[in-house]
Amino acid sequence: MFDKVNKEESSLPPTKPWDPQPLVTFNEVCFSYKTIKREKKRVLHEIDFTINEGDYVALVGNNGGAGKSS
Repeated sequence: MFDKVNKEESSLPPTKPWDPQPLVTFNEVCFSYKTIKREKKRVLHEIDFTINEGDYVALVGNNGGAGKSS
């Protein structure tokens, strides 16, 4: 049923190895905000990460007060 495909018959261009490129890089990012009691609440502590081309990113946390929208 399946025969070898002759490379000369293929109309597809040759493919290159996937080499994703960095789109966004965060280095030592911190973020804090003041609470209702005027206390400083740090929600991001020197985080480092890179989002490459083709990556999917999800921010996950508890509802309210987890810092997702920060």
